[in-house]
Amino acid sequence: MSNKYKIILVGTAAMILTLGAGDVDVGASQDNSNAKSLRCEVQTSSSRGMITLQGMLYTDKKISGSYHFKVTGRGSSGNSNINQGGEFTAGPDDWVTLGKVMLGKRSTQYDATLKVKINGIALKCSEFSSEEI
Repeated sequence: MSNKYKIILVGTAAMILTLGAGDVDVGASQDNSNAKSLRCEVQTSSSRGMITLQGMLYTDKKISGSYHFKVTGRGSSGNSNINQGGEFTAGPDDWVTLGKVMLGKRSTQYDATLKVKINGIALKCSEFSSEEI
């Protein structure tokens, strides 16, 4: 089983608001030790022959915005192309689930991306498996 896991971290809410409109795609390899106010990630788990992918967002302040959670998968039982999205309110100091998808575990390859828009700022995080499980 080969999963590559990315956690997208973004600095404080004040920093985000000063960025202006645009996309923020911060890789997990960057040092964001002060990035505690806003985080997104795609969490994976497996149980009973299924893989669960969840788009998650953490904020230390109350915020609202919109999200798009896209999952594409390929396996021995066929292909999947799933899109979820909508409006959300989150925080303070809590994780909120922004989309949840379950895929068959056997021979599944997948690519999951969570995009979040808050006050004109776009965050993106992703998780993928490129090898058969």
